[in-house]
Parts: sequence; structure tokens; C-alpha cells
Amino acid sequence: MKRFGIALILISFAIAMGSCGGGNSSGTYQGTSRVIITLSDSHFAKIEINKDTLFASVKHLLKEWMRVREASAIPSNIVNIQYTVSGTGMTTMTGTVPVSGSDITISLDVPNGPQRHFLLEALDANGVVDYSGDAYADLNGTPVTITIQMTATTPIDVSGSWSIYNTPQGQSENAPACITITQTGNSFTFSGIDTDGSSFTGSGTINGNQLQFTVSGTDSCYGNTYSWTATATGTTDGSTMSGTYTRTGGCPSPYTYPYDAGGTWRAVKWPCTISPSPTPTPQFVDLYPGNVVAVPGSVSFDVVNSGTVAASNVYVVVQWSDGIYNSCQSFTVTVLPGSSVPLSVIDISYTTYTIRIDPYNTIPESNESNNVVCSGLFCTSPPPLSICP
Repeated sequence: MKRFGIALILISFAIAMGSCGGGNSSGTYQGTSRVIITLSDSHFAKIEINKDTLFASVKHLLKEWMRVREASAIPSNIVNIQYTVSGTGMTTMTGTVPVSGSDITISLDVPNGPQRHFLLEALDANGVVDYSGDAYADLNGTPVTITIQMTATTPIDVSGSWSIYNTPQGQSENAPACITITQTGNSFTFSGIDTDGSSFTGSGTINGNQLQFTVSGTDSCYGNTYSWTATATGTTDGSTMSGTYTRTGGCPSPYTYPYDAGGTWRAVKWPCTISPSPTPTPQFVDLYPGNVVAVPGSVSFDVVNSGTVAASNVYVVVQWSDGIYNSCQSFTVTVLPGSSVPLSVIDISYTTYTIRIDPYNTIPESNESNNVVCSGLFCTSPPPLSICP
């Protein structure tokens, strides 16, 4: 297990009676002790403080401290050291010191007393505790050196199957997807399948109970496929997870559901398998003239919608010519999916006519080439639509 050392050097300065050295004979604790914390790789300062003069003690301390500094090395990913000092009869002392260069020192005046608890935590740039260590010491005015061994924080095991939920900002929580996580040390990978049958993959790291990971997958919208990626952070206790995420890509607006740009997520460790839902029925409109019957004096036909979505306000134009005048009649109808609307026109030349459905192409269709039926000259030279109401 990775580790690095902390030399915790406690030098007591008595603040009463002008004396220097040990605690009082009554067994009580008075004053404070100067505590100097020096971080190093494997060298630990061992201090012997002479009782003759305070100057000699401090001089010896500085000499040893400089020796430690020359050999010290803090792991490169550590950016802050957080300390906590606590004990009976004292106010807990906490603070954070940034790492600058290869080592740091922390100087504290700690109230004397029994079993002072020194907790040190090494944090990375994300605020995750990567290393920690602690020790206890009695402070009574007697110089002492304590070594705290910093050890890597053991990551929580998150391997296995999880049901994971996400709640896009301003929306309701989605049905769960199922993921399977494989973990090696502080790293993990996973793959999953969503309730719509789409798959996704991801990878991340865990330090202690802190998670961060990325995910990528695809969305399918009306026959088009769009890639998306997401980044997430969170915490875990080994059986649940929760956190926040941001997301880019995926189906763009204005598709039928709100765009997912991020929100919150949670997961529960549970053996899960999700069968993909049936492939959704494609949504489309396809209009055309059907069952055309042209007889002397009239033409009848159906406005057919072979699509899966209703078409409203469908504009239909019938134009004909008797060889001298061009005539026109128009209709506006609604055609349900998979059905038709019958129409007819009387007093019409059945040899020269054209039927046009949605002539201005205002309704998107899966096939725009089958909207016209014609006869005679109007097949090659159709009259302008401007003559129609």
C-alpha cells in the first residue's frame, strides 16, 4: 500500500513562571506546546532537545527540519493537507494548508493535555482524501517526536450490478437503467443497457467514498442516431450511490421530450436485468390519392394516409379543363392514421384533370412523390395553383 511519512514534532514551551521543560508536579496540564508538522517521504526527524537553553533546542530542531526538507517528497497529486487536533478540555483545531513544492510544514500552538488526537488527511484537487493517518500524544511541556504513517485510503468496493436512475433538471426521475461495474483498485469500468434497449459504457475512479466517471452512448430519434457523453461525480457507501451529472449531445430540440443537459443521479446495488422494450412504432405521415374513379361528369377519389400519425388540415386541390376554361375545387380534411377520406367532384372533365394533396408541402411526409394523380394534358402541363381558392 502506498504511504508517505509525517514527522510530527512537539516542542513544549512553558508559558508560566518563565521556565522551560517538563509539566508541573501536580499532574495537571498548563500552557501550550508548539507542534511542528513536517511532511516527508521516508525520513523522519528525531529530535533531542537539550534542557540547557531554549536557543539550543530550537537550533537543533531547525537543523533536523532542514535535513528532512532536503529528502522529502509529497505525492504529486496531493494539493492540500487538512489537519484536525482534538482532545478533552480543548476546542478542536482544524485547518487546511496548500502543498507548495515538495513538502510543507505546519506550526500549531496546542493546549497541553492528555491524549491529544492528531488527524492528518491528504487531499487531491477534487477534495478527495487520498491518504490519511493519525496519532495520540500527551502534551505536558516535555519535547517529543511522533511519527504518523500516512496510508492510501482504501476505496469502497462498487463492483457488481446496479440499478441507476437519473433526474434531468426540471424533469421527473427516469426509469432505471442496469449497469455492471468491474473494479480494479481505484479504477472501474462499466457497461449498461437502458429501458429503450440502447447501450452505454463508462469508466471512472473511486477514492475512499468519492466517485467520478464519464459515460457515453447514443440516442435514437425518429430514425436518426445522436451520440452523447456525460460526466458525473458522487459518493457511495457500497450499497447506494448518488451525485450530480452534466450531459452533452443526444437528441436535439425540438423532439417530443425535454432536452437532458444534466441533473442528479442515484443508484442501488441490486442484481438487475432489463429486457429492451419493443422497438417503438415509427411516427410518420404518408398522403396520396387512392381509388380514383373518373367517369363522364365526375371524378371520385380517397385521400389516403398510410402513416402512423394523423394528418390535420390537409389541403386538397382538384383542377380540370374543358379545353377552354380551367376550373378548380379545393377541400380541407383530417385523415387519421391508416385510414382515408372519400371526396368527389361533379361537372368535371374526366379526361383532363389533376388531383393534388398537400400541394404546398406544409405537412412533412415519408414520401412526397406520390401526392398527385393526373390525366391528359394536365400531366405534362399542370395549371397554376393560383387559380384555386
